[in-house]
Amino acid sequence: MRRISAGARWPRFEDPIYPAVIRSQCRYNYREALAILQREPLDSLERMLHEANAMAQKIRRARFDAGSLDLDFPETKILLDDRGLVLRIEKIQNDISHQLIEEFMLLANEAVATRLMALKRPALYRIHEPPDEKRLQDIARTCSAIIFNAEI
Repeated sequence: MRRISAGARWPRFEDPIYPAVIRSQCRYNYREALAILQREPLDSLERMLHEANAMAQKIRRARFDAGSLDLDFPETKILLDDRGLVLRIEKIQNDISHQLIEEFMLLANEAVATRLMALKRPALYRIHEPPDEKRLQDIARTCSAIIFNAEI
């Protein structure tokens, strides 16, 4: 486990990292968490959820200010019955309850990567190939025509 503190622009990771066990007092699904975040908290657990969300939104803003892209594309969830047949397809909203989890998952990944790099430990990671120049030019033209000027 690693403690984080939100600085002016970006959270910083405070040493040490230590093994920990999380003892959950409650489990919310996304809908339940969203409902709580959309109203005033009723108890200390709900206040903690509100505080975590405030920190996650601050981290999210800092991440975008630092150049992250908002790649929020529509997602769907396919619900199956006992035989594996489709019951229904639901659209998933990327609301603040999803963003709260996403921001802390990204921070956890970054903390582990930072630690492994500092220790010069081998690790599996993904390398993105350099983008194709023609595809970059195509998207720059599309963005310029539709939304904004894009420079490569």
